[in-house]
Amino acid sequence: MIADFLDSAFLDFNCCLLALMILWAIYHLGEARLPFMDSFDSFSIQLLLMSLRVVLSLVYYTFGSYWYGSTLGKQVFGISVVSSDLSPISFQQSLIRFFSYLVSYLSLGAGFLITAFHPEKKAFHDCIAGTVSIVKRRHQKQ
Repeated sequence: MIADFLDSAFLDFNCCLLALMILWAIYHLGEARLPFMDSFDSFSIQLLLMSLRVVLSLVYYTFGSYWYGSTLGKQVFGISVVSSDLSPISFQQSLIRFFSYLVSYLSLGAGFLITAFHPEKKAFHDCIAGTVSIVKRRHQKQ
């Protein structure tokens, strides 16, 4: 849960930064070349932020899990995402896992709540994608 909070904070920060850069460019280009872009209404800004968040999340979660087996938030806690047979996840599994995250969020977190009742403590996205989150064992010095 804290790992998800860290991932969300990282994504939100980068999303807002990117949105500010895009809005700055539109504003300055709008004055000289795009006269129809003379105002920024709140709906357009919300739509831009939401679109950027979805695109950044798609790239972040899909490629992070596929290439590194983890996101930055999970890495802080030594959590790794693997297939049910403990092999690295495929790109398809990572993509399915991302879209299952969306279903879990749109159902007001019900996909995450499943973890409390699942015998193997899997969330909805793990069940659908055939993955499991594990804690990497840290090597102890003797």
